[in-house]
Amino acid sequence: MLIIPFDRPIDWQRPPVVTFALVAVNVLVFLLFQLDDGREIQQVKKYYYDSGLAEIELPRYRDWLEAQGEDPFVEQFGDRIDDPAAPWFGQILGDGTFTRRLEAGKVIGPEHPEYGRWQRAREGLARRLDQTTVWGHGLRPAESAPSTFLTHMFLHGGWFHLIANMLFLVALGLLVEVALGSLMLIGLYLLSGLGSVGLFIAAQPQGLMPLVGASGAIAGLVGLCGVLYGLRRIRFFYFIGVYFDYVKAPALVLLGLWLGKEVYQYIQYSELSNVAYTAHIGGILAGAVAGAVVRFGTNAVDEDALDERERNEAFERELGAAHERLAAMEPDRARALFERMARDWPGNVRVLDGLFRASRFAPASDAYHDAVQRILRLEPRDDETAELMLTAFRDYRRRARPKPKIGGAVMERMIDLLLRRGTAEEAAPLVQAALKHPQRFSAIEESAIRLARKYQREGERERARSLYHYLLQHFPGTAAARQAERALTDVR
Repeated sequence: MLIIPFDRPIDWQRPPVVTFALVAVNVLVFLLFQLDDGREIQQVKKYYYDSGLAEIELPRYRDWLEAQGEDPFVEQFGDRIDDPAAPWFGQILGDGTFTRRLEAGKVIGPEHPEYGRWQRAREGLARRLDQTTVWGHGLRPAESAPSTFLTHMFLHGGWFHLIANMLFLVALGLLVEVALGSLMLIGLYLLSGLGSVGLFIAAQPQGLMPLVGASGAIAGLVGLCGVLYGLRRIRFFYFIGVYFDYVKAPALVLLGLWLGKEVYQYIQYSELSNVAYTAHIGGILAGAVAGAVVRFGTNAVDEDALDERERNEAFERELGAAHERLAAMEPDRARALFERMARDWPGNVRVLDGLFRASRFAPASDAYHDAVQRILRLEPRDDETAELMLTAFRDYRRRARPKPKIGGAVMERMIDLLLRRGTAEEAAPLVQAALKHPQRFSAIEESAIRLARKYQREGERERARSLYHYLLQHFPGTAAARQAERALTDVR
């Protein structure tokens, strides 16, 4: 069963920096240090069978497992101790209790005829294991160095393990980072990873098989997400057998489903699987506890971010309803809807565009003048805004009744916009009108220089020359006049 939230797209204006950084670190670690892991482990396994260790140890290990009541594993693989494809190698390596018995001489003692060969082979096995990235830097409950509590979170067992974990990391990181911020996310991510280790060690304190992977820390994001979003409905994808679908449900339901899935899998499959279910459970619980502390004990949670998707969906519904009225040729009803939205989302380009289109049916109305004035007061920070401003301005100059109402600040903004995006012919009337009252504008002579250069680029040399002469005559001693003087040498 697969459960993964896909609730919102990436907001590139506020990118999830830490989420992307964590993905980058995990991928780089794998590429730089782990590409040969599979080959290294296979070589160690080959050594285990070629050196005779398997022949000596595995029959005794099978008998010991039977005595301990480990019937499911023995029943499934008991007749395959000579088969390297069977999971006996991993099973014995990870069994700290049996390894301690081996090291204490309780399984193979000096009286065994091949004790010397076995001992030398065991030392060789230990050396080869320590040289692998996974064994050297993964977390082994029975004998791990403190550094492995951190390093294990950035190691993976293969490409599929890495890609699956990174997919979950991005999906959950998008939800958590937007609500908590980057610094809080990295702290709680690492804390969840440590929480996952705590339960993993408690469940098998004598274990020697290294724990690797980001899944414990990522499971912590599940706990965080569930507590932070609470009863807010989020969209997630699920896959059961051959059936899959998207569904919306409260975030706490996602938390409960994931925790229940991990507990069920631990009960059913832990004896036969190398998946660290206890690490996943520990991570979820650690993340949930940390999330509750942050959620109810601090002011660190961005409540607006938690509700952002629901607000966006409400916005799209309202905008769609307003456009339906506009398409049905009901401009008055459409305008009322757009005006209400403009109060809730002031400055939103899509809302102002709709308000303008609904108001232009009555070009003498106060509503039309007001809608255009709102648009012309925007800052043209992007193409969409700039194009709306130009569209509204052009329409306003043609249609406004009794005449357009354009102040000095708006005039300067539109002159600048037309010089950047329009033609010289279109910008010229505004520049010429402003030149007659230069005291009303902060730097109209600079705009005139730009217009003259635009004339030059468009092949209007005479008009450019005339404007340069005008600047020399009416703005003597200014920077614009000096530029005009130099430019005249190029247009003679």
